[in-house]
Amino acid sequence: MAQPSVFLSLARPDADYLACDISPVSLSRAAALAESLGAPIYLFNADLEALPMPDASVDVAFGFGILHHVHTAGAMAELARVLAPGGRAVFMEPLDMNPLIRLYRRLRPEAYSPHECPYTPELLQQLRSWAPGLETTWNFHQVIGWGYLVLAFLLGPLGQGRSMVGLLGRGARVLGHFDDALIKAIPGLNRLSQAVEIVMVKPEGETGINHRDRRGDHVLRAGQAVQ
Repeated sequence: MAQPSVFLSLARPDADYLACDISPVSLSRAAALAESLGAPIYLFNADLEALPMPDASVDVAFGFGILHHVHTAGAMAELARVLAPGGRAVFMEPLDMNPLIRLYRRLRPEAYSPHECPYTPELLQQLRSWAPGLETTWNFHQVIGWGYLVLAFLLGPLGQGRSMVGLLGRGARVLGHFDDALIKAIPGLNRLSQAVEIVMVKPEGETGINHRDRRGDHVLRAGQAVQ
């Protein structure tokens, strides 16, 4: 979970939030953080390719730097299964396009997982064939704003309180708008983007399953220890 304090601070008390991670350590940290922020969240120790949720039970799914670590075709098929009609999934993933980022990856291979696969334009084009039941689009981001993520990471230990969370969130929005304006004005800057926003929408249809009453014993309340 990358900078979870920012995401958890956006949680509303009138909705159900369910989070998945394959790492029990990450889940324990997220549970403690959610409890400190008063965020209503349920945590699952699960693989994105095998989610413990019923069909058509999720209205919105969000992930930051996840899909490039998993088998994308299997993950998208699972997202298509759990999303309710009209629901959407949004993922922010790294790109393998910026020459400076490519150079850094070659110079610091130990900083990355040997199995991760950042997205390329060719790989993005395959997304629609992997999940034909979803309407998939993408937008490029972070031409210069990617440096902000480094700052946010360095300030991570200080970013647990709501005041710092608010400051980081406002900074991200300002730089995000600036990046978007640059890309719109100069389309060729896409090749320098560091991240891609992938949006998957499940077409409207029958009413989705209400997942509020479908939780199993594997659900973890914020603040509990992961078994």
